[in-house]
Amino acid sequence: MAHSWIIRFLEHRIADKRILRLIAKWLKVGTVEDGRRTRSVCGAPQGAVISPILANVYLHYVFDLWTHRWRRKATGDVIVIRYADDTIVGFQHEHEAKAFLRDLQERMHEFELALHPAKTRLICFGRHAAKQREGLGEGKPETFDFLGFTHFCTRSRKWGSFFIGRKTIKKRMLKQLQAVKMELRRRMHDPIAQTGNVPALAYLGDSSRLFQIHHTAADTVERIAPEELSKAAAAMAVLTYVAAEMPERIPK
Repeated sequence: MAHSWIIRFLEHRIADKRILRLIAKWLKVGTVEDGRRTRSVCGAPQGAVISPILANVYLHYVFDLWTHRWRRKATGDVIVIRYADDTIVGFQHEHEAKAFLRDLQERMHEFELALHPAKTRLICFGRHAAKQREGLGEGKPETFDFLGFTHFCTRSRKWGSFFIGRKTIKKRMLKQLQAVKMELRRRMHDPIAQTGNVPALAYLGDSSRLFQIHHTAADTVERIAPEELSKAAAAMAVLTYVAAEMPERIPK
């Protein structure tokens, strides 16, 4: 993020020169390492409260407004979703997706930014993706991660209609399961009725992950509970972990 560009962007909305001068000082505060101070020449201070706001302002002018102009010339539907620096762009036609990616790379280069090579890719996704990939002799449609969930193509068991499935990212799920084990072991000497009384945070459509949490909790309680506690009683004791709270929101 170039300091000269962010100041120019802020000047569109902020007329007070004192505020602009204060933000400029904030950008150039730099770091101190081994007693030596190094001034920043680009980017925002790591961990500063103003950094996410400045980054969002920068991307608003560099990406949002430019994308809005670009989509006007598209012949098919274009869907754009951006959360902070994570972006999903959906296209009806493949050639427009390739053209957008090429133009976006040039746009980012003009403002001293770059797309992450490992996180930027074109995939065939949607209600017709499975049929198209089957015709090409390829496997199932690819998946993508966004806001903590893995999104994949699937169909309703009851009606057979297409919808986008979501499940917790595997790495985060394993971390959550480990946290479940540690919390239950910490409560191993508490009454059984209280051992499993831990609220769960999960997406309502993520039933497979909820089953994993329940199975892990039941197995952990069985191991740490007294010998006379049966597996059925252990499962009942931790059932509240799964069913206590299931808010319909995406966690941070």
